[in-house]
Amino acid sequence: MKQIDRGSERKMAADIMSAIQCMTTIPTESLRVTVNEDWVCLRGALNEPHQKEVAEEVVRQFSGVRGVTNLITITPHVPSQN
Repeated sequence: MKQIDRGSERKMAADIMSAIQCMTTIPTESLRVTVNEDWVCLRGALNEPHQKEVAEEVVRQFSGVRGVTNLITITPHVPSQN
């Protein structure tokens, strides 16, 4: 049975979040990245469908990632009527 290094998983999640922040214009304050046995899960809400796709593309570029579960929801920004 493989020994799971939770510290390594937390570091990978932090590195992925940093990459999304640096490589894209995606607002990351509403995103959450978790890693479990080299499988990455993306959660949160974004305004545009392409942002969801780009976030997943960034994750897939990381060495050691076995797969991605993309649970990001799309909640379009509606301007106020003021």
